[in-house]
Amino acid sequence: MTYRKSFASIVRPSIPKEHQCVGDSGWGCMLRSGQMLLANSLMRHLFGNEFSLKMLEDSKENRVKYLSVLMEFMDNLKDSEAAFSIGNVVEIGLLKYKMTPKNWYGPSIIASILSQLNNTHKPFKDLKTLVFTENTVYLDQLTSPDNFKTTSLLVFVVFRLGLKSIDPSNYQEVIRLLDLPQCTGMIGGQVKGALYFVGHQDNELIFLDPHVVQNAVEKLENLWAEHLSYHYSTPLKLAVDKVDTCICYGFYLKDNEECKNFINALKEEAAKEGSFVEIHDKEPEYNDDPLIAL
Repeated sequence: MTYRKSFASIVRPSIPKEHQCVGDSGWGCMLRSGQMLLANSLMRHLFGNEFSLKMLEDSKENRVKYLSVLMEFMDNLKDSEAAFSIGNVVEIGLLKYKMTPKNWYGPSIIASILSQLNNTHKPFKDLKTLVFTENTVYLDQLTSPDNFKTTSLLVFVVFRLGLKSIDPSNYQEVIRLLDLPQCTGMIGGQVKGALYFVGHQDNELIFLDPHVVQNAVEKLENLWAEHLSYHYSTPLKLAVDKVDTCICYGFYLKDNEECKNFINALKEEAAKEGSFVEIHDKEPEYNDDPLIAL
């Protein structure tokens, strides 16, 4: 996913005229990075860990499944036809978070918006999403009896690792979380320059860069002919000490067994000295009375 131009999905009645636009160059990099993380997670959901474009060459069934993912990110379809279009993202950002299209979306907001779109539109009815923020995972939400009856789970976990820079003591933990078998990548990047991280080589993180402008795919029937525009052929690298302090990981949990493995891995990580991962049985109940809160 990269910047696109010449699309119409942000022109809609719920968005004031002054905020309507036909391209996201210069401001949509976090939105596109979040889309990449979600799209990669959906590919794993449908194809397993070994997806490659070669799987599409001789299988119509695989092409249909593959295109069913891409169409949900198209920018020129109706909002009900493309759950994760940039128009839908911007609409929730404006209505719920008071974010205009050209505001900076942090990892926490984009994860929350994509999760809401997934759980509302349900384009893949056998996949639910959860979002954890403030470095903390709550076990009761992960292990809810309803989670794996008929659905798999995509979990977004947002971490804040300092005010200005990531502490050097956390570098290896950032990398270890990327190495977890359930991980589908990480979004973050540099200040106001979001990237999608897919792995690492030693202490350098491998990323895909959304800062390339392409024309929006105009019609659904053009999607297969232009499907390669949704793929990035030149991964780049960035030293972990250059990454901004707010990051968000995606973790795909196919079933209850995978969830147990993920929890055990997180507990092992959290037990290490200086870990930024926090695990609690359940979210605390806060009192809304402002006087008591004081």
